[in-house]
Amino acid sequence: MPKAPAATSDYQRLLADIRWEMARGIKTVEELLERQKVLTSWNIGRDINKYLNSRPWPRGVIGRLYGDLAADLKINTRTLQQCEQFYRYFPRFKHHKNLKWSHYRFLLTVRDRAARERWLKRVILEKIPCDDLRLMLAPPATAGKKRKTLPKPARGRLYAFRLIPAGKAAGETFPWFVDMGFKNVLEAPPSAAKLQNKYLYTSVKTEQGYRLRAANAKTGELFTYQAKVLRVIDGDTLYVSIDQGFGLRIREKLRLKGIDAPEMSTVAGRRAQTWLKKRLDARGYAVVKTHKTDKYDRYLADVFIGPNGQDPQQIASTGAYVNQELIDAGHAGVAAY
Repeated sequence: MPKAPAATSDYQRLLADIRWEMARGIKTVEELLERQKVLTSWNIGRDINKYLNSRPWPRGVIGRLYGDLAADLKINTRTLQQCEQFYRYFPRFKHHKNLKWSHYRFLLTVRDRAARERWLKRVILEKIPCDDLRLMLAPPATAGKKRKTLPKPARGRLYAFRLIPAGKAAGETFPWFVDMGFKNVLEAPPSAAKLQNKYLYTSVKTEQGYRLRAANAKTGELFTYQAKVLRVIDGDTLYVSIDQGFGLRIREKLRLKGIDAPEMSTVAGRRAQTWLKKRLDARGYAVVKTHKTDKYDRYLADVFIGPNGQDPQQIASTGAYVNQELIDAGHAGVAAY
């Protein structure tokens, strides 16, 4: 008995080809529709602009003109005004296929011509989506407000550890444990000298594994790590993969210490997230100095970044302080806690 058409490989290929053609056709129609929307808006703006410049108008008449047009055409007054502004701002217009009418509407908020041209080139080059452009151009949440400065952050030392006596490590009998941070401990590896918890130690990698060596470090420099940013949750919260040392990694949610960014339900909050993501995405990693946990059990952290390829300890010592940068850029305020 021959197979039903739906069961044959030829039929499945035909089905896939038709679906692809349908999807391509819909995409082409959408692109043509969006292109025509942009061109129509520019043409409407040209017609309005020419009419407005055809004669001198008494005070208040132009406002009534827009009102009459909006009523007769059943178009929002603001849309008509944006069309005229669109023509005025882009008099020698050449449409780019990747730009939508919304892109141009957001660019109309940039009053300076040179700045507007720079933004236009950037949008085309980086293929910035409409929503991202809106957030990038929106005024900062703290615009016009006096910005505060966070206390000078403690600069830490990577791979510096303290020892915990066995009696303080959940009843274990091994003499010493290494405090890895994040409530984790590790059985202390060998050391060339006798281990004592009055010293701080660093890890040294050998062919046999790791050893401990006394370090010239201070307690305030502990709990400093190299971290890969996995996700920017919002303007003041990160999900990261942390290199704890000794070949161990842990994933944690960190809250940036000392700051408050707007909620993600607001435009300002999404703009803060976009800014932070762009600031961190350009780097392979960040350095985080962790502190106590907040009421949601997230560790508070100071975050530092530097150029790609820079030594992590150099970033820890002199890197840009991202917490303060968020405030300086107008995307966050100083936390009340």
